[in-house]
Amino acid sequence: DPKTDEILWETETMESQADFDARGKSATLKQGRLLIAADNDFVVAATPTEVICFELNTGMIRWRASAECKNQLGSLVAYRGNVYYGPISRSGETIILCLDGESGTERWNAKGADWTYSTSANFYLVNDHFIIGAPGKNRGSKAELLFLNATTGEEVRRIDISAINSAHHHRCYRNKATENFLLMGKEGIECVDFRTGKVSVNRWVRGACLYGIMPANGLIYFSPEAC
Repeated sequence: DPKTDEILWETETMESQADFDARGKSATLKQGRLLIAADNDFVVAATPTEVICFELNTGMIRWRASAECKNQLGSLVAYRGNVYYGPISRSGETIILCLDGESGTERWNAKGADWTYSTSANFYLVNDHFIIGAPGKNRGSKAELLFLNATTGEEVRRIDISAINSAHHHRCYRNKATENFLLMGKEGIECVDFRTGKVSVNRWVRGACLYGIMPANGLIYFSPEAC
């Protein structure tokens, strides 16, 4: 309870996720973490093998869903009654799951591509859209953003982001999204306007390793860079 500091409930110990794909990085970049997210009346957590949903007020387990993350840190988002989690491997394909927050049943799944390096998977829930890199089109002249209906998983639109291209690997931090923009970290800060589809490339400002940048108050905040 934030007013009294009283612990209202707590869970059993859960195994945290770790980044098993070394990619030449130090142990600092591969440390484990517990993924958690919350919606109006539930809390979800993801371990390396499953997603567990708890009642927000009591901590009682509402459901468990088997979901083994694919050899890297996953991402977990609770949004308007649904739970989005991945990437997981199924039948040789990498997919993201949309689970019903009430029952844990799978509502839909989608294939996608990621651009990042040494981070959890990058997908976003913005204005009732699920946004991810289009499968097979996350590099160079064919790169696209894929917009799906967040409830049904049906494709809504695509944005060509092929202008975001360089020989350098993606910076070692997550991209960030606002209601209107995706701020990528391929080399500097590459801005994708969700409304117009315009792509603006800035190669001269970047964030710190692991953390990246923080968009807020109509501004972009960043710390001293490491490279």
